[in-house]
Amino acid sequence: VLLLDCDNTLWGGVLGEIGMSNLILGQDGIGQAYKDFQKAIKKIKNLGIILVLLSKNNEKDVRNVLRNHQDMILKENDIAAFKVNWKSKSHNISELSEELYLNSDSFVFWDDNPIEREKVKTQLKEVEVIEPDQDVTAWPKQLLEFKGFSKFLVTKEDKEKTNQYKIREKFIEDKYSFKDEISYLKSIKIQPKIVKIDKSTISRAAQMCQKTNQFNFRTIKYSINDLIKLKDKNICFLVKLKDIYGDHGIISFVSLNLVDDKNVFIDTFLMSCRILGRHLESWILNEIRKIAIKKKRDIIIAEYIPTKRNIVAKNFISNNKFEKISKKKISLYGSFFKKISTKKNNSQFYNLSTKTKISNLEIYEKNK
Repeated sequence: VLLLDCDNTLWGGVLGEIGMSNLILGQDGIGQAYKDFQKAIKKIKNLGIILVLLSKNNEKDVRNVLRNHQDMILKENDIAAFKVNWKSKSHNISELSEELYLNSDSFVFWDDNPIEREKVKTQLKEVEVIEPDQDVTAWPKQLLEFKGFSKFLVTKEDKEKTNQYKIREKFIEDKYSFKDEISYLKSIKIQPKIVKIDKSTISRAAQMCQKTNQFNFRTIKYSINDLIKLKDKNICFLVKLKDIYGDHGIISFVSLNLVDDKNVFIDTFLMSCRILGRHLESWILNEIRKIAIKKKRDIIIAEYIPTKRNIVAKNFISNNKFEKISKKKISLYGSFFKKISTKKNNSQFYNLSTKTKISNLEIYEKNK
């Protein structure tokens, strides 16, 4: 996420003091430099970087500039979220972290004011704070060469990311206006679909393995080459999602290992955080259960490898009747644990009987 100041960053001058018509933004001199900087911002936005305006200003005035200033390259629909108010920027970033379901180390902060930069550095140490060159004409090159935004592969989902986060914001707003969560989720016509991994989808699968840190049981960073090998020996599938808010694209990857004749091991279960709140993870778990039953396995075994970020996955395991396998009980699983030996000393293992009823599936019954 690129967090952008407005005054003397997207344009020259202070909007609240000089008004829209007097902003330094246009075809000549320094005005052209600000315009070129916006072009660079637009370019990285099209690569899947989320843009947020973080400015001490009146939001109505800022939106007016985006809508009506003829030299603005960035428009309202380029911005995923607005934090344009008089609160501290650190406070706004903390709020954004919760609203977007992203850790603060996902944020990059660009502000011309050294005082604002120092405050964010001090108060939110995980946020990447860029020190802009003193020459505004150097900003486009500086932004485009920033290593944190380097991308070697752009997927369809990347290009839709700004819109998808706007969809999430609307989803959360509507959800909290309903008293009955289940009735609300039934009403939005959630349509998950299993998708196979092939040449057209493997890049997205690898990208999710590399980047999904919150709802991810093991956080194994598989590459495309790893996945080519993995899908030959495991049962692998992706999940795409649609509902009344739009097409969310491919948002989950699952890999199952039929280790022995009794157990199915969840090698990978990850899901994009932007679609959390729909209990889709329950639907996917039920799909795993159906595969296990079809393959005549009685037990589903999950490994949870704790990280600083993936407590969301741990909560799902705890809330869905998985039973923790103590060290004393490991001997009951014979050679199973030798076959899936992990290098992580902090691994936690859980089992779930295929006879267990999965909760919240009623949300999806009408869509069968």
